[in-house]
This record gives sequence, C-alpha cells and structure tokens, in this order.
Amino acid sequence: METKEIESFLNRINSVITSRIIHEGEDIKEIHVVSDLSRNPKQVTRDVESVLVSQFNLPIDYKMISVAQVDGGISGFKDFRFRLVGVQNSFSGSICNSVVSLERDGEVYEGNASGISTASNILRINCLATISAVEFCCGITNVFALDDVMTLHLANKEVLLTVLTAIIGNTEIMVSGSAINGKSHSDLAVKATLDAVNRIVSKAVL
Repeated sequence: METKEIESFLNRINSVITSRIIHEGEDIKEIHVVSDLSRNPKQVTRDVESVLVSQFNLPIDYKMISVAQVDGGISGFKDFRFRLVGVQNSFSGSICNSVVSLERDGEVYEGNASGISTASNILRINCLATISAVEFCCGITNVFALDDVMTLHLANKEVLLTVLTAIIGNTEIMVSGSAINGKSHSDLAVKATLDAVNRIVSKAVL
C-alpha cells in the first residue's frame, strides 16, 4: 500500500488537518498527525489506529502515533456561515474590480479581485472575490481554487454553477455549488461560490 494513499485516508478523519508517515525500511516507524482543537488527541489516536487496522490491515502501537493540535485549519470552520451583504463591480478601461462583502456573527469581511472585464470573466472575478472574502474571514490563504463557473437554463430558470477545489492536508476536495435566485449575475456567482465553499467545509470535517 502506498504511503500517500494511507496518509490521504488518515486526512479524512474528523478534525485531522494533515498527516505524515515515517518509515524504517518497509516498516512504519512513526505517524505524525496535525489536528484542530475540536477533538481530544486520544480520540484522534484511536481513530488513526482503527483506520489502519480496518482499511489497511496494519496494527500499530498507539505509542508510534503523535498528535499535534493547532488552532486553525479548514476542519475548524464547520460552523462558519456567511451572509452576502453585497457585491460591487467597478470598471476602469477594460479592467473590472469586484468587491464582495460577507457578514458573519455581526462582522463584515471584504474580498476583492480584478481582471479583464469580458462578460464571462466578470463572473470569475466575482467568484474569486468571494473566495478572497471567505479566506480573510477564516484567517487562511491559498486553500480554495476556482476551477470553473458557468450559466445554465433549467426549468425556465437561470442557474449559475461553480466548481471549486480545496487543498486539505495532502488531499484535494472538488465540489460544485449552485444558485438560482439572485438580483444579478454577479449576485448569483457569489451565492454559488458560497454554496460550494459550504460543501467543502462539510466534507473537511467528516
């Protein structure tokens, strides 16, 4: 079994942010785990032991497992819920600058992004500004990536879809988000991005 595959599986454990396996020859010598503060380290250790036995038939002495806890990581944001305050696009020549304002627990967080102001690219700029606001609120950087954004017509409604990828430890998580009701295309882009972000967060805490 490949080490990266085992580490990827361990990273799916509730509250685990990342993990690393140290080998001595063919044998596992140490397992280092970084988790958030949502669970007791002993619980995390027991889960690591259980996963190794049940999924990989690798019985490991718990003393080989070390758990370091940090305040942060995506798995610490399972209670984050954002409300869209507004999205504002301004134009200077061929450049569009988008400012997205999100509210959480009475605090407003802004993110911005800019780029060439073609019709399709403005939606991407809105999505990127939303990601910027989310990461600013969460105190993280370079976690979310925008893969695609598109508009569809379904059931006589205009539906906007986004696809995002997040890097959680050594694992890539790809999800989609959608929005139907909005004041404008930019409004739909922000709401669809937030829908995708919430899916990523929920997967990260499984």
